[in-house]
Amino acid sequence: RLRDLLRFLEKALLEKRLNHFIIGNSAALPDFDIPDVFRSAQPLNLFRVFVTHGALYQTARATLAEMLRNAAVLIREYSLENASQDGIRVRDNGAATEPS
Repeated sequence: RLRDLLRFLEKALLEKRLNHFIIGNSAALPDFDIPDVFRSAQPLNLFRVFVTHGALYQTARATLAEMLRNAAVLIREYSLENASQDGIRVRDNGAATEPS
């Protein structure tokens, strides 16, 4: 799932287009009382700034590329941190165990 999310983000950045989830999305959260003005608005491109500011776009691409290169390390670091916070002890070899 994370891989799919990162691919989606990379594709959106390359296209310089990431629409807001609620504004301009008539199908967004049908069970919530979102004012019609938001649902019927034109889609809001959150990456619009990248169309007009090339240097900012290049910085964002470089940052995403670095994040993708380091994704495995980041996932491992945050997974171990979260595991120990959830009451799961992590052995020195990286294996998780339930507390006794």
